[in-house]
Amino acid sequence: MATEQRSILVVEDEAVTALSLTKMLEKAGYRVIGPAATVKAAHAFMAENRVDAALIDVNLGGDTRVFPLAEVLAALRVPFAFVSGHPRGLIPPHLHDRPFVAKPYGEAEILALAKQLLA
Repeated sequence: MATEQRSILVVEDEAVTALSLTKMLEKAGYRVIGPAATVKAAHAFMAENRVDAALIDVNLGGDTRVFPLAEVLAALRVPFAFVSGHPRGLIPPHLHDRPFVAKPYGEAEILALAKQLLA
């Protein structure tokens, strides 16, 4: 199997979107960590699991942004991408080099992104 059960943390607060993303990744052979609906939950999942890559939404309900988690992932050298319906302009300039996929997205786009992150 090409994915060798690589693990991908999914951080998404919308339940339907999180489930869809999880199913796409699992169908392709990835081990999904989460989904986490909050930064706190994402940290808890990371404490208990090896994370090879992460797909993170920019906004996690209300005015909660995911950037503190992005900083941790960057410091740990875990590759990650933003997957969001919010504009890329919300992302701090020092994180602009990270891949960004706008919602709505297709399965092929997500699987290509996962492959890119894990390359």
